[in-house]
Amino acid sequence: MFNRMTMLVLGIAAAQSLYAQDANVPPSPNSAPAPYAAGQGSVGIEVQNAYYHGDFDGPAGKNSGDVRFLAYELEASYFVADGWEIRASLPYIKSKFGGPLSSVIYHPEISCLTPAGPTPACRPTLLDNGQYHGSFQDWDAGVRYHFDYDGTQIAPGFDLVVPSHNYAYYGDSIGQRNTKFGIGVELSHQFDFSNFFYQARYEYFFNTPHLGYNNNYNKLGLDVGYFFSPALSAKLITDLKVGNGITDQEIGGPPALNPIWLNHDRFRLQDHGIVGAAVDYVFGDHYDLQTTLEHAVWGRSNGDLKYEADIRLTRSF
Repeated sequence: MFNRMTMLVLGIAAAQSLYAQDANVPPSPNSAPAPYAAGQGSVGIEVQNAYYHGDFDGPAGKNSGDVRFLAYELEASYFVADGWEIRASLPYIKSKFGGPLSSVIYHPEISCLTPAGPTPACRPTLLDNGQYHGSFQDWDAGVRYHFDYDGTQIAPGFDLVVPSHNYAYYGDSIGQRNTKFGIGVELSHQFDFSNFFYQARYEYFFNTPHLGYNNNYNKLGLDVGYFFSPALSAKLITDLKVGNGITDQEIGGPPALNPIWLNHDRFRLQDHGIVGAAVDYVFGDHYDLQTTLEHAVWGRSNGDLKYEADIRLTRSF
């Protein structure tokens, strides 16, 4: 019913795997930019807990139900040459739908549909049954080129998002099962004689079209932060997704075998505006711990994100 991670996941994703690719910031106040030397890298794990209640403007309404996501994402990066960084991540996501409609929303088994219609064994199945359903979601691999221009760190690059397998993209799903290609840039700068810094990012994604619908979209954000010490910083974060797709009003509802209804989760609009805050703490020689809390303040044809709480541990080398 709701598809994230993109968020998150998200994220958003996602949340976070697409929009949590933070630009690099100097590790302490008034320090020199990182050299981005060949052989540097990091590995990390991120845990996300997201809760959605109803739709912003969907036909099901504000109180149509609750969607919860638990995500565990493995991340890695490595500088293969001076300035050149490669990144990769893969999330495991568990989701469930509950509420007044959780016992009445049935979906046909799409794998048993043919151009001539459903096979005799094709029967609607109760997928949104109030239980968690988990699976790996999408590989996200990318390349960045880091350089410094007059004190601003700039990192243009691209991302390729590929489904890890043919997971279900309808009902209580973990994602849209679309291949996407994104191209964008990340900026970061610490103001002179100050502990304040900013991070900005923009990326345009070419999404897989379905039934002739354009599903490309823009992802952008601006964060403003402050170093309390060389090891501790905090920032206010924003995440905006604006793009193309079909709205909930255009989708309408069943008949269950209508092609638009069967595939709407793959090209649903799903615009959002998210605000939040993050705290980052560096300890030991190589470890970094970041916690984040986010809330949606606007959306179109998307679930209403009440909160998303993340924690990420990274080990650099």
